[in-house]
Amino acid sequence: MRAHFAGLFTPRRVQRYRERIAARVDMLLEAFLPGGPVDLVAAFSRPLPFSVIADVLGVPAGRHGWLAEAAQVFGQAVAGQRDHANVERGNTAAAEMLAYFDQALTERAASPREDVLSLLAAAPADADGRADLLANCILFILAGHMTTTTLLSAGVHLLTQHRDQLDMLLAHPGRWPDAIDELLRFMSPTTVTGATATADAVVDGTLIPAGAQPLLILAGANRDPAVFHDPDRFDVTRSPNPHLAFAAGAHYCLGAPLARMHAEIALPALFTRLPGLRLAGALQWGGSVPVRQTESLPVMWN
Repeated sequence: MRAHFAGLFTPRRVQRYRERIAARVDMLLEAFLPGGPVDLVAAFSRPLPFSVIADVLGVPAGRHGWLAEAAQVFGQAVAGQRDHANVERGNTAAAEMLAYFDQALTERAASPREDVLSLLAAAPADADGRADLLANCILFILAGHMTTTTLLSAGVHLLTQHRDQLDMLLAHPGRWPDAIDELLRFMSPTTVTGATATADAVVDGTLIPAGAQPLLILAGANRDPAVFHDPDRFDVTRSPNPHLAFAAGAHYCLGAPLARMHAEIALPALFTRLPGLRLAGALQWGGSVPVRQTESLPVMWN
C-alpha cells in the first residue's frame, strides 16, 4: 500500500501544487480586515492546508465545507476528549466520509481525472485493500491539514516571541527552510508514534522484546541533548537539524514535502503582507497525544 502511495507526494510532484498554495494564501490574506484582530487559526492556518489537500485529492470545492466539518468532528474524537458522545459523533463522521470516498473512488475508476483519488482508484486492491484505501483517504485529509495547521500557528507564535530571529529571516529569505526545520523540531505537531519490535532490541540498556509495542516520543527525541546542542533554545539558524518531526525510515511522513511547502510560502507571506504582525491574545491549545493542535491564535498588525 505504501509503495503505491509513495509517488503521490514526492518533492517533484509537490512542486505542481506550489501555485495552488500561493494563490490560496493570497485569497485568504485579501479577506483580512485592516489591522485585525483576527483568529489566525480560523481565518488562515486551518483553511489553507485543508483546502489544498482536499483540492489535491480531487474533492469538489462545493464539498469542502461539509468535509472540513466532518474531518473536524472526527479529529476531535481521535485527538481530543474521548467521551462517549464525542466518540459517537466521530464514528458518524467517519462513516459519512468513508461512504463519500467509496463512491468517489468508484467514479474515478470509471472516469479518471487529474487528481490523487484517480491514482488511488487505479491501485489493485481486494476487499481488505479497498478498506485500506478508504482509510487512507481520511488519513490524507486529517494528516494533510491538522499537523500543518499547528505548524503555521505555532510558527507565528514562536517567531513573534523571537523578533530578532524573525527580523533576520525577513532580511535573509533564503534562511526560511532552516527556520521551518527548527519550528518542526521545537514544537513538533506530532508528538508520539507507535512501533512494533520485530526482534529483541536493547536501547540504552533497556530490553525491548520482540512483539512489544513501544511509544516513540518524537517531541522528546527532538530535545535530546545528545543530539542537539542547547536543545531548549529556539534557533532558526540551527544546522544540522536531524529532527524527527516527520518520523524516520520506512515510516517517514509521505506528506512532508507538502507540509514544508505550505510553511515556506505561508509564513513569509504573513509577515511581509501583515507588517508588525503580533499576538493579540494567548495561543489556545487543543488535542492530546499524539497530535498537538492549535485551536485559536488572536493576532493583529499595523
